Amino acid sequence: MEEQTKSPGKSAAETGHVKNAANFNLLIIAVHQMGSSYQPGNQLIALASLQQKAQLIMAAMDTWTTAKREASEAENRRKMLFGLLKPYATRIFNTLQSSMNVQQLTLDDARGILNKIAGKRASGKTKTALAEAAMLKGDAAPTIRSASHTGYDQQVSHFADLCILIKGQPTYLPNELDLTVESIVDFDANIRNANQKVGDTAGKLIDARNERDLHLYADAVGALDLAILVKSYIRGKSGPKDPQYKKVSGVKFSRPSKRKGQLK
Repeated sequence: MEEQTKSPGKSAAETGHVKNAANFNLLIIAVHQMGSSYQPGNQLIALASLQQKAQLIMAAMDTWTTAKREASEAENRRKMLFGLLKPYATRIFNTLQSSMNVQQLTLDDARGILNKIAGKRASGKTKTALAEAAMLKGDAAPTIRSASHTGYDQQVSHFADLCILIKGQPTYLPNELDLTVESIVDFDANIRNANQKVGDTAGKLIDARNERDLHLYADAVGALDLAILVKSYIRGKSGPKDPQYKKVSGVKFSRPSKRKGQLK
C-alpha cells in the first residue's frame, strides 16, 4: 500500500479521534463529581465501567499513534531508497558496458532491464513516436498497452534481475566500492526490506485503527454511544435544566465520516 511520504498536518479526522478520547475523559470527570447521586441501572455506564473503557481507549490511541509513526517512517525510507534506484541502475549499466568481454546480448538484456526500471518501453519508442510513424504510413494509430514498470514491487523485481545478471559477469570488476557486486547485493536487500516494511507497518496501522474505532465508535459499547446513554440517564434523572445535565451535555463528540480506501 503507498502513501505520501511528506509530513502533513493532522487531518480533521485524526484531530476528531483525539478530541473524542479527551472528551470522554471529561465526561467521566463530570460523572465522578456527581458522587453517589450517579447510580444508573445500566452497568455499561456505571462509573467503573466508564473508567475501564477510558483505559482501553487510551491504550488503543497509543497503539494507533505508534503505528502511524512507524508506517510513515517506513514509507519515507522506501521513497528515499527508490529515489536512488534509477540513477544507481544507470551507473551499474554504464560500468557493465565499460567492462571487458561483455557480450552484446548481455548488454541488450541489461539495457532492457534498465528501461523497465526507468519505466520505458523495451523498444525505447514512446506512444507519440509510434503514433507518428503509423500516421506517416497512413495507418491508424496503434493501441498501446501501458508499459510502465515503475510500481514498487515491479521495481524490486527488475533490480533483482539486474543483480542476477551482474553476478554472472566475471569481468564486472569496478574499483568504485558502491558499484561492486557486494554493494549491489546489499542495495537489492535494502530495497526489498524497505518495500516489505511498508506492507508490514500498513497492516499494523489497519489493526490499530480498527481497535481504536472499536472502543470509540462501536455500536452500543463504543465511547460515543456510551456518552449518549450517560447524558440520557442524567437528563432523565435530573431534568434538562439541571446543572449536572448542562455540564455533561456541553461535552461534545463527533463521529467521523468514512472515506473508502482511506487510512486514518
